[in-house]
Amino acid sequence: MEEIYYWPSLPSAVEEMCRTCFVCQKSSTHSNLDHPMNPITTSAIMERVAMDLIVDIPYTLRGIRHILVIVEMCSKYPFAVALRDKTA
Repeated sequence: MEEIYYWPSLPSAVEEMCRTCFVCQKSSTHSNLDHPMNPITTSAIMERVAMDLIVDIPYTLRGIRHILVIVEMCSKYPFAVALRDKTA
C-alpha cells in the first residue's frame, strides 16, 4: 500500500482501520489476544487422549455412517473406529 499511497500517519491509520472494521474482525484469526491459547503438554503415553465423532457421512456398503476418531496426545497416534450408529 505504501508503494501507491503515503501519508505520515498511514501505519496507524491502517492499524486503526483493521482494529475497528467489522469485516476484518470477523475474518481475523486472532479472536481474543487477552486469552492466548496454551499448548496441551503430556509426558506419558495414554496420559491424555482426544476424541471426536464424525457423524452423518454417506452410508458405506457395510452400513457405516459415523467414525469415532481417537488421538493419543503424547505420541499423536491416531485411531479410528467405524460405527453403524452413534449410541452407546
